[in-house]
Amino acid sequence: MRKTAEEIGAMAGHPVQWLACDITTAGGRAAALLKCPQPDILVNNAGGPPPGDFRDWDRDAWIRAIDANMLTPIELIKATIDGMIAREFGRIVNITSSAVKAPIDILGLSNGARSGLTGFVAGIARKVARHNVTINNLLPGSFDTDRLRGNLELRAKAKGKPVDELRKAQMNASPAGRFGTPAEFGAACAFLCSAQAGYIVEKILETREAGIILKAQAVLFRASHHSASLEVELTRRNIPFVKFGGLKFLEAAHIKDVLAVLRWAQNIRDRVAGFRVAQLLPGIGPSSAAKLLDRMADSPDPIRGLSEFKPPAATAEHWPDFEATMGTLRRNAIGWPAELDLVGRWYAPHLE
Repeated sequence: MRKTAEEIGAMAGHPVQWLACDITTAGGRAAALLKCPQPDILVNNAGGPPPGDFRDWDRDAWIRAIDANMLTPIELIKATIDGMIAREFGRIVNITSSAVKAPIDILGLSNGARSGLTGFVAGIARKVARHNVTINNLLPGSFDTDRLRGNLELRAKAKGKPVDELRKAQMNASPAGRFGTPAEFGAACAFLCSAQAGYIVEKILETREAGIILKAQAVLFRASHHSASLEVELTRRNIPFVKFGGLKFLEAAHIKDVLAVLRWAQNIRDRVAGFRVAQLLPGIGPSSAAKLLDRMADSPDPIRGLSEFKPPAATAEHWPDFEATMGTLRRNAIGWPAELDLVGRWYAPHLE
């Protein structure tokens, strides 16, 4: 924890307070609030209760699950929300589970406790929104974490099947064909904690409900780049829009380039992203990019195929940095948002 706090502090440019405690106890919560007495952002997250058969759970097991996954978040909200209301800013995010919406048989303790928390905050969120205090729940599904791996092992043992077989089946059941990453989840949580364009979008939707169609609404900005955060929020909410006076943020070439690097690192078999990224390097055109992607496709380890590829002479001096950047991203070695900063540093010399 100390190392993580130091890494975050280095990125943020100021020290980060940290504390190891049992947050499910009154003493633990008091100690945490002593370290940060008036937080503007509260993220509630607790390790899920153990999976199993409900016949094996006694009252104590249920009380532990409810304490950790329902009552503790409620106590922390209770201790911090009035200060947020007074300051007219607050962001609360409860990290629960997709099992709240689609219960999983072996996760009965989690299903019950986290559904209770969801019901509680639904009422509170409506009361505090007018004070610029938002409460959101994140319901992660299949993310590649220790918790997921532990559940897979339990299911494999119960079914008498290899863990890898169940892992592949679960990945294939996802529309993305893979598990999510902790970095992706962290980015979603960080967005919910931000003060970006949520209010404007809510007003747009409210006005539409009052009878003014989207085409009859406009948001004015003094400069084209000022609209970036609103564009991201509109896109996230699937609200169509037209931008006059410049390219849409997500359609700007340099944004597409950076997103392509991140997409390719996440799915190294993505030829469309790889084809775009490879041609950012001096000396690599469509033909060389295709050869690189073919070499990677033929290799059991695509990153090894990347390392073994012999780039054109004009690319040679840029190749080591490219390899190192892609290797770091593929290993999830630094996490988000440091990954975005890494891509930015690599991309800057190639920006036209």
